[in-house]
Amino acid sequence: MGVVLGTYFVVVMVLVIPRIGIAPALVGVIIGQILIGTNIDHFGLMRCVLSCGFEKGGRIVVLFISLFLINHK
Repeated sequence: MGVVLGTYFVVVMVLVIPRIGIAPALVGVIIGQILIGTNIDHFGLMRCVLSCGFEKGGRIVVLFISLFLINHK
């Protein structure tokens, strides 16, 4: 399964990067991982609950604030 998903990821990135650029492509990957991870955490799909002390929405807000501060010129 990992080989199939890894191949899909590489092909999609090769096709997308020339069109939108490297930074937006990587931001999309990171946001996708965070959203999927939040859903897995919320619905308990891995049968374990992980908590950082923030509510799920609070973690996403902190993430976007940090991304804004890093990329702000």
